[in-house]
Amino acid sequence: MLRKEIVRGCVSIVAGLVIWEILTRLLLENELLIPPPSSVLVSFWQLLISGKLNKHFVATLTEFFYGFTTACIVGIAIGYFMGMHKWFDEVMDPWIATLYSIPIITVVPLIIIWFGIGMISKVIVVFKITAVAIILNTAAGIKNLDPVWLELARSLRLSRWETTYKIRFPGALPYIITGMRLGVGRALLGRRGGRADGRQRRPRLFAARLLRDLG
Repeated sequence: MLRKEIVRGCVSIVAGLVIWEILTRLLLENELLIPPPSSVLVSFWQLLISGKLNKHFVATLTEFFYGFTTACIVGIAIGYFMGMHKWFDEVMDPWIATLYSIPIITVVPLIIIWFGIGMISKVIVVFKITAVAIILNTAAGIKNLDPVWLELARSLRLSRWETTYKIRFPGALPYIITGMRLGVGRALLGRRGGRADGRQRRPRLFAARLLRDLG
């Protein structure tokens, strides 16, 4: 059954790429608007053999790793306390809601002004996007823990620490993983939005950079 699902998924992707290629070749004269997959593949290969792709990939992966790891540590800790203590949840809720509602595109210029255009600003962008999802899902996992498990911990006379790492965290793990999965996709998009450097101050160079990325 799993093999059939994989095959169908692969066939769906290949069919979509073929349709994309045919439509762009027949209907569009300018590839800069919507480039066909073949042109994207050629550009990808050129960047790969030139070494530019490896350089930027390593930089992106490093910044993503730092931001995502920090968000996981901080997010799980805050989410745990929000789930455990109602007063802490009430204190943090308006801040988390505000942080979640602010679009990342409006925050990036401020982050660049405050922290520059180096790695730290991009790490902060990844952290901002990822931490909120992890906090909310961790708190939900702690709050929605099955009361039977807690009753079992009390019957076994487990300490608070033992209850935390033997009962609460394993019970909340599906929620935590869901928050991490949600954060990964958003963080990669935010990481792309956070790539700003001095060369983008000119509109023409910014447009050229954008068109190059599309191609």
